[in-house]
Parts: sequence; C-alpha cells; structure tokens
Amino acid sequence: MDWLVENWKELVGYLAPVFIILSMSRSNVKEIRLYMIAGCLTFVVYGALVGAWPVVVANALIGLVTGFYFLKDLRVSSMFSIINEREVGSKLIQKVTDAFGRDIRKIYPAFDDVALRRDTEVLFYFHQQEVVGMHCFRKKSDTQIEVLVDFVEKKYAGQKLDRYLFKNEEGIFSKLGMTEVHFTPATKGAKQHFLSLGFEEDGEILVKTI
Repeated sequence: MDWLVENWKELVGYLAPVFIILSMSRSNVKEIRLYMIAGCLTFVVYGALVGAWPVVVANALIGLVTGFYFLKDLRVSSMFSIINEREVGSKLIQKVTDAFGRDIRKIYPAFDDVALRRDTEVLFYFHQQEVVGMHCFRKKSDTQIEVLVDFVEKKYAGQKLDRYLFKNEEGIFSKLGMTEVHFTPATKGAKQHFLSLGFEEDGEILVKTI
C-alpha cells in the first residue's frame, strides 16, 4: 500500500499507454477514438503531475483532434434515415445495384435474384439525400423474418445503422411485431457481419431475438 502511495504518479503514466494499446486492438472507429481520447487525457494528467509539458501539449493536441472527429461522426450518424422501397419505387434498387453491385455480390452471391423476388421487402439506408445501402428481407411468419441482404457503403459501415432495424422495442422490426430474425450466411464475410450484430448460430442459420 505504501508503494502505491509513493508511486501513484508512475502508475498514471503506465495507464496511459494501456488505453493506446486498447485503441489499436479495436476495429470499430468510434471505440478506437474513445480509447485514444482516454489515453491522451491520461498522458496529459501524467505530464502535468511530473512537469513534462511537451507531453502535455502533444497529447492535448492529439486528444482535441481525435475528439473533433469523434463528435463529427456522432453528428453524421444522426443524419441517417431509412425509407421503404414501396415509397420510392424499384429505381432505387437499380441505383444501388449500379453503385455497389460488385461489392454486394462478394458478400451476398444471390443478391440479383433476392432483390427482385416478389416476396422480398426492401429498405434503403440514406445519408442525407443519398442512398448508401439496402436491406432485403422476407416474412417467414407473423413474428419471424429472414434477412436476405444487409449492405452499407464501406465508409459508413462503422455507423451501426442496423440498430434502426434490430434494436429491441425501438427497432423497425420490433414495431412490426417481429420477435425473431433469421439469416443463412453464404459467405464468411456475411456470417461475421451478422455475428457482430448479436446473431447466434443455430445449426446452419444465425438467429437474433428482438
């Protein structure tokens, strides 16, 4: 205990790089920036405690820049919306196909057949007035749906737009009375994407309760 009291300043210094290392281990951009900000703030405190002012200035500047982009991302995510395909017509399907078809087919090989099926319902992800992705699904029963395609343009992938669909009680599917979502992955990339959304393996399909 006495050692901790005598060396607490050094412990603060050792804590700072822990946050930096944690930021390097994350894949989500927001989490990376949060850990970076925490690391910079800890370095600022440590530098002030030991009088290392270049450390204070450098990390304060890095923290401010990182914080700026973190807040900017929060503002961007609040500008997204979803619109039903029936409201805008099938032209948007063609627009998404023209813009992102090659990328979508890498993850969902059956995309072209899926998007045009009569029993497929389509939702579009919008950023401001520009369509940046689409979500295709069909109803299996009054309380179950099957997701067929879920794609967002790569630069917006970290925004977790799927919360608009799958979030308990507040999500679109929950409001439609759905309680269970199924997905059958055809590629490793699709499987990893849905596992990251909280789906669980149930034989050959992935299942999420909402």
